[in-house]
Amino acid sequence: MPYDAVTQTYRVHCEGVHLTWDWQQTRDTLLNGERDVMLTADFNVKHFFQDSDSEWVETERERMSRWIIRVGLETMDAWYSAGDYAKCVQLAGRLIEIDPLDEGLHDFLIRATVQVSGVSAARMVYWESRTLFVREVGHVPALLDTVAQQLLQSH
Repeated sequence: MPYDAVTQTYRVHCEGVHLTWDWQQTRDTLLNGERDVMLTADFNVKHFFQDSDSEWVETERERMSRWIIRVGLETMDAWYSAGDYAKCVQLAGRLIEIDPLDEGLHDFLIRATVQVSGVSAARMVYWESRTLFVREVGHVPALLDTVAQQLLQSH
């Protein structure tokens, strides 16, 4: 399977068979399209060679996931600055499915929930996030502790 370092893609050629995987198309769409495409794009990187558990495939899935999260955080930052809080809530929820332990995603989800649904709803989201982190890693990240303090100070 030849690798093109310039385009960072692999090519497979089989006579009479057309194989594609739309990661490059998805990547191009996310980079060149309207930010709202983040709300409908298919982020399930598990479909990438889904029956393979090779080290290379796992590395590529992880790389794709990190990239999607980074683009998502940048998108939410722009939306939050523009006051599009409901979009932030929706996208953060979708991206948390990719990386449930990304502190930045939980932070956006909680802060945007304050704007959309109020402090009480954001406190419930915080407790769900807190429970997840305690269960999975045994502690609450400092960023979420800071958010919790801000929620406690809000009336």
